Amino acid sequence: MTDEEEVFVRSQEPWYADKQYKINDPMAVEWGYLQFLSNGDFTFYAGERPSDEEIKASNAYRALTGQIYS
Repeated sequence: MTDEEEVFVRSQEPWYADKQYKINDPMAVEWGYLQFLSNGDFTFYAGERPSDEEIKASNAYRALTGQIYS
């Protein structure tokens, strides 16, 4: 048996699964959570869709709609 450190989600934010940068309707794409783990890794979790409010408040949504640059 090894003394491996337990890995857990430190934080998460809404993120889109589509790899395209420009999308016509950001609310129509698959959304999930970009999860930052305690070991420094990250992963995408699509098992739960963030609420529309979470999506619209996210950096990913602002980037897709061009709001992050205005």
